[in-house]
Amino acid sequence: MRKIFLFLLLFTASLLAQEDSTVEISSASSDSVSPLSVEQEILAEPVPATEMVRRARTLLLRALQEKDKERVTRFVHFLDGQYSDNVCSFSGMEKGLIFLHLGVYDTALTLLVQERRLLGSGSRRAESREERCVAEVLNTNWKTASIIQDELFLYLNQFYARQSQKQDSLVSVIQESTVDVFFKEAAPAFLPVIFTISWGNAEDRAIRHLLHSGTAFVQKYPMDENGRWLERYFLEPFEKRFQKTPSTTQDPIQNHLYGKSVGFEFLSGIGFLTGDLKDEFHHRFWDYAFAVPIQIYRVVFTPFISFGWIETRNNRKFSDVLWEKDSELLVYEGGVSVGVVAWDSRYIKLEPFVGIATASASLPENSYDYYYYANKPNNNYHLLRDHIETNNSLAFLAGIAGEVRLVTICRRDVEAPLNSISLRVKYTASFLDHDFGYQKMEGLSHKVQAGVGFFIW
Repeated sequence: MRKIFLFLLLFTASLLAQEDSTVEISSASSDSVSPLSVEQEILAEPVPATEMVRRARTLLLRALQEKDKERVTRFVHFLDGQYSDNVCSFSGMEKGLIFLHLGVYDTALTLLVQERRLLGSGSRRAESREERCVAEVLNTNWKTASIIQDELFLYLNQFYARQSQKQDSLVSVIQESTVDVFFKEAAPAFLPVIFTISWGNAEDRAIRHLLHSGTAFVQKYPMDENGRWLERYFLEPFEKRFQKTPSTTQDPIQNHLYGKSVGFEFLSGIGFLTGDLKDEFHHRFWDYAFAVPIQIYRVVFTPFISFGWIETRNNRKFSDVLWEKDSELLVYEGGVSVGVVAWDSRYIKLEPFVGIATASASLPENSYDYYYYANKPNNNYHLLRDHIETNNSLAFLAGIAGEVRLVTICRRDVEAPLNSISLRVKYTASFLDHDFGYQKMEGLSHKVQAGVGFFIW
């Protein structure tokens, strides 16, 4: 009996232990939560504004390729409200090109002209963030985080290139569309400025077409603000250009080569003496020059100074100067030359010239006091320095200068010069009839010089 009682007691205790463990497990399972996946955690985070703009531009491109006008319009309106200091929803002429792609020509022309005016001649200051994004593409640091160069950016660039090559057909499409007559007449006047001339291409055919269509638009709508801008910054300058240069000529003045400019040039080179000068001095010498060329159309005035050291010789058959071995005499000139631009291309210019200069000679300060004999029989001698330093004479020169433009900067203004950094090469033949005090000499000096020239205005 006692054994049966103990068995029942142990069995009851085991049942109670199982119930407790079951309760613990069920309570633990009810308190735990299954973890989120990585994808769910990422999607649960708020999306930054920049990323929203990038996603919207991607979807906009897809809608544009599918020609879904309603979706494109919704995405454009959404992106219009997303401009910030960190991101540009649209840059350059993107928005105008989008509406042009859709065939909404009135909105497209309005936007493209407005954005074109922020990018070029007569541009006003960009005030809103949207305008700063449009104008930022011309900044030297335009590849910033705010400009989004994605697939939409590349797609619109390619679309722009295609439209610029078929402007005539685009004008026809706009004129056959249902837009207002104002935009039909504006298309041939403004599309050349938007697509061709505004990007540096200024062929005669495009300019003449612009002059014809632009003048017609301005005459019909004289109070239109965009028309006045077109007239001031394109029609009037191009009309002056064709008035000055006949359409049949190939004269490079139409490329700003023959204009008004001032520059500086620094030259050095080797010279050779002939005649009496060669008898008294060694025939070869080094020469240095600084000049300020002033060009007025084809005529070039060049004030200059030059100097060089000529090495003396003890040629007692010619003169009675007691020169030391390897001594030198400083010879310098100052004068002006007048040249004519005989030929000019965009890169090379040739200019023959003539001129006149004052020539002087002196002994270097660190040289000896040389002597010369006044008469040989008595060997009377005098100091040479005073005679040489007080005698000047005229030199007559002629030559040709050549220029190779290394860097050129050509502005749109027809009156602007062709600013350049150039390699200058000059040959000069100079006739000198000089009284050195102890001997009157004459002869030619031939100089070949090279250096750098800067035309700055």
